[in-house]
Amino acid sequence: MLFKETAIIQLLGLTKIPILFMCCPRVMEFVTRGCAIKIPLNRITKNHVGSMYLGVLSVGADITSGLNAYMAIRERRSKVVPVFGSLHADFLKRADGDVLFRCSQPCLVPVSPRSSRSTSSSVLYESKRSSFASPLTV
Repeated sequence: MLFKETAIIQLLGLTKIPILFMCCPRVMEFVTRGCAIKIPLNRITKNHVGSMYLGVLSVGADITSGLNAYMAIRERRSKVVPVFGSLHADFLKRADGDVLFRCSQPCLVPVSPRSSRSTSSSVLYESKRSSFASPLTV
């Protein structure tokens, strides 16, 4: 587990995105080409069937695909806020244990903060990123 990146996500969850804090995500890997985040299956993230809530799976996909962009913006100390406009998800297997979300595509957003700073309105960037979730086996 990477303590610094996990602490940043937990702080973001405490101050801005409460559902993120409730899911207890842990950053397992963080490189420029992507990241891996683990969300445990616990009392809060488990539904009545014993698998992970669809909303928690969406949180995992969202934070996995947005972490590289968030860190790039944070390094530049920019006031840009990344917001996702849409999400397409295909859930192929039931998540009945801890889930590891992995995004292995390079971040295309580091260009965005500079170009959006020069305009006063929102700047939209289309980015197709894939996050893969796999159940962890102990």
